Amino acid sequence: MLEKCGAFLSVDTALMHLAAAMNVRSQVVIETPTWNKPIEPYGNPFVLVKNPTVAGRNLEFYRYDGHGIRGSVEEIRRCMESVTVESVFDTLSKLF
Repeated sequence: MLEKCGAFLSVDTALMHLAAAMNVRSQVVIETPTWNKPIEPYGNPFVLVKNPTVAGRNLEFYRYDGHGIRGSVEEIRRCMESVTVESVFDTLSKLF
């Protein structure tokens, strides 16, 4: 199914990587607190929808140090809720 997609919208999940492996055109990724260079979709161009709560502070939320994601479930939920439908729609509108 992925190879038939003309676009793919996700956060940084395994499906994001499968979409990249299938060279889905117009891949859009919503920034999460754990977003960092090594987890970008490999070998496939993508557009990142910025998360205003993360605001470049990704390492404050997660480092490769043997510990999990920092922040309570509620803090992470509020962080992801800060990405508005409008900001995602605006990004998608520019692509199509």
